[in-house]
Formats: sequence, structure tokens, C-alpha cells
Amino acid sequence: MKPFLHFLSNTLGGTIYLGIEEENGIPKIVGINNAVQKKNQLANALLNKSKVSKNSFKESDINIINTKNGDVIELIVNPVEKELKPVFLNGDPSLAYKRIDQDDLLLDEAEIKSLINDASFEKFDQKINAFKLNYNDLDNNSVESFIEDVKAAGKISNANKLSKEEILAKVGALIRNPNNGELQLTNGAILFLGKSLDINSLLPNLWLDYQEIKDGNSRYNYRCHNKELESESNIYTFFKKVKNRLLDILPAPFTLVNGQEVGKLKMEETIREALANSISNLDLFSHEGLIIKKYPNALSIVNAGTILIGLKQALVGGKSLPRNPNIMNYFLAMGISDHGGFGIPNIFENMELLHFSKPSLEEDISNNETKLLLDLTLLKIQLTAEEQKVILYVNMHPDGLTSFELANYLKCSKEKSRQLLNKLKENSFVKDNGKSSKGKKYFPI
Repeated sequence: MKPFLHFLSNTLGGTIYLGIEEENGIPKIVGINNAVQKKNQLANALLNKSKVSKNSFKESDINIINTKNGDVIELIVNPVEKELKPVFLNGDPSLAYKRIDQDDLLLDEAEIKSLINDASFEKFDQKINAFKLNYNDLDNNSVESFIEDVKAAGKISNANKLSKEEILAKVGALIRNPNNGELQLTNGAILFLGKSLDINSLLPNLWLDYQEIKDGNSRYNYRCHNKELESESNIYTFFKKVKNRLLDILPAPFTLVNGQEVGKLKMEETIREALANSISNLDLFSHEGLIIKKYPNALSIVNAGTILIGLKQALVGGKSLPRNPNIMNYFLAMGISDHGGFGIPNIFENMELLHFSKPSLEEDISNNETKLLLDLTLLKIQLTAEEQKVILYVNMHPDGLTSFELANYLKCSKEKSRQLLNKLKENSFVKDNGKSSKGKKYFPI
């Protein structure tokens, strides 16, 4: 059984043709001998659960196409539900594959854990920790600050009369162990409010990274991440540090709503929502983690893991299915989001209200990541979606880019990309280095 037959089941599906080869990058029909026999063999193998863990095929999905150059077998591969992933071979979960370009590669242990966690009713962050850690094992400074945030948010009634432990139990950080009746921490509580030693023991690959890139002369001008040694680098301290830093340096345009100036408030709401959303949907097992980059005129937030409810539903709103529901609870208690699934629409609405270009939300299934891009360029004229996308891409290249590089990104002709850039230059959205076509580059304003 070829691994690629079920790699596609682990993602979005696709169509495979047997009897076609590439010659100098050009598909060529070479045909397949005994097509009927091989079609039957393929069907029997795909329906055999000892060979493939989950059958996503129907008889009509395997077809023989007759051509003058020989017979071709067409195989339509349907994706399976997330609850049934990963699809694997020969009864062995370690024999689950992914396809990168033309190569079939085994999923590593972290990728398998990610698929299993996404398929589970009880997520990793909701489970009781295996180390029997309790309230006293949390980072006290983080707990104190978090409790203050919770009380200020007013989401828990009578919070001022409750003890810290009672509040943590309310938000699901402490749950009762059914085996001994003791209150113990969830995995999510350790990751969110715990100490570095325990976090590294529980999830050594957890990676949260924030960078500021001001020009093209260095990789970054400022950076912080969760592996820093001077503090307990849990999710909460990372969130607070990045949020406060972004609020110090991001623009908050003067905006009136019903006679009230709301620019600063709406910018803070947008940043809090964007960070909380990316963390609550982060694939905790991925080596890629969460990467946040602040450019002069753009903010990029890329988290490992695709959107469980799908990109279309996320943009519409109204449905919530966080990958890390226990961690999401802590943000809810802090007054961030409302668990109604409108986090992403709120970000888009706020950016429009503040007169910024439309954000971009994209999924990359093959790389298992979700990317949110916020363009911090104030709109001066009415721009098309394509023009807004160009500005955002230029803003992510402070050292400049060519019209050819933009054409590759947009998948359009070089002439069209040049026209787009020149129009934006005329309206002072981008600038160039003043050179002729040879060596000409475009830069953020």
C-alpha cells in the first residue's frame, strides 16, 4: 500500500492517478498493465482494516480511464473526520504519513500526538497532570497577577470573596482526581501559570516567540520567548509581556464612536483577542509553536495548527472549538473573548473601525499552521482586496522586495505586480529606491 494513498486522508483529500509519470516536469501517460486486476487489488487493500485503519473510499472512487496511450487508474481520496485521524497502515499508528512535495514522510511522534489530541473528546490541556502537582506548585507571581486580572474582569460573581484556590477551581485550573479525591492541576494550568521546570517536564517542545523587526539589517531588533531564564516563562507571563509591548508601540488612531474616543480601547481589544485566539488554538505538540513578528507597518501571528472549525466558519463566527479549551477558560476569565466564536470577526471589525486595511487569515494545511496578518497602514483611499494584500506583503519586507518577488507571491505576471506597486507608490502607500527596472525595490512607507 503506497503511503500517499492515506496521507491525503489525513489532510484535505485529493485525486491520485496511477499510470502517469513526469518527464522533465511534464505529465506523460504511460499506462498501467492489467488495470482491472490492479483496480480490484487496490480496492481490496483499501477496504482491509488490517492494512488501512480507516476506510474513506467508495467503489465509485476508483475508476479506470481508457486513453490511446494506455489505461490510467483514478483514485479519489476522501478526507476522514478529525475524530478518526491519524489514518495509518498495518495496524501500527507509527505508520502514518504526510506528503511533502513528491516525498512520502512518516509523521513524527509530535505530529501523531497532535492528530490524536485533535480527535479526542478530552484535550491534553484538560487532563489532570501526571506529576500530581497541586496549587502550591504554581508560580506565585503569575497566580497573583492572574487573580487580579480575573477580579478586574468581573466574569466570576463574588470573586473578591473567594480564595485563590477557589477561583482557580472555578476556571478549571484545579480539578478533583477521581482516584484519590485530591484537587490537582490540569496540564493547561501548569502551562499557563506554572514554573519553567514543570512546564519543560510536561511539554518540552512548547515554543512561544515574539520578535520586532525594524529594518533589513538584522533578523530582529528585540526578542522575547518562553525559554528565557530570568523568569518563569509560562504562557501567562509571555502573553502579558507581548501584549503590553505591542500596546506601547502599535498605533491607536483617533476614532469616535457615539461621541467617545475608542482608538486605544479597540486596539487593546484587538491585540488581546489576536494573542488569545492564537494561543488557544496552538498545536501544543508542534516544534514550530507560536511565532509573532512585529514589522514597522504589520503584525504577523503564526501558530502551529489549523483551525478545527475551518477557515470559513472562523471568518463568519458563531461557533467555538478551541484546540486548548482549558487554556481558553483562563482568557475568558480575564474578560478576553466570550466563547461565542466571534474572536476573529471582532478583530476584522475593529481593524475596519480603526481605518486600517483588512486583515488576512490563512490556513496552510501542508505546513499545519494558521497565519493572521494585521496591516497597520491607515487607509487613505479605497483599496481593493488585492491592493491591501500587496501593502501587507510589502510591510513584511522592510529591506525591500522586487516586482518579481511580489508576482511570485500573488501568482500573477510581473507586469501586473509592477502596475500594482506603482499605483500604491503614487498614493504614498509604498516607496521605491529610485532605480530603474534593474535593481528596483519597493519598501514600506
